[in-house]
Amino acid sequence: MESLASDISYFPLTDRAEIRLIALEPRSASEDLQCTIKHVKLNDRPNYEALSYMWGSKGIQKSVLINSDVCLVRENLCSALQHLRLAHEERLLWVDAVCS
Repeated sequence: MESLASDISYFPLTDRAEIRLIALEPRSASEDLQCTIKHVKLNDRPNYEALSYMWGSKGIQKSVLINSDVCLVRENLCSALQHLRLAHEERLLWVDAVCS
């Protein structure tokens, strides 16, 4: 599946039981949307939420900081991340447009 977030540098997954998640930084950390990509093993039963944002218009894109790099994502994903962002703790998410 093609990632629709641009300019993200990925490290390869080490095995089939590993996935990428994003840690959405809390609002208290910064006004800007900031995420960090983390590799987790499914055998460790990570607690995360899944979002599907591969759909929607490709026309309008917004900036999100992912691993300290400015990346462009679809406007609907940016809006969802802003809405889901917690006040004082990170939120672990699997987002198809970023983690695939």
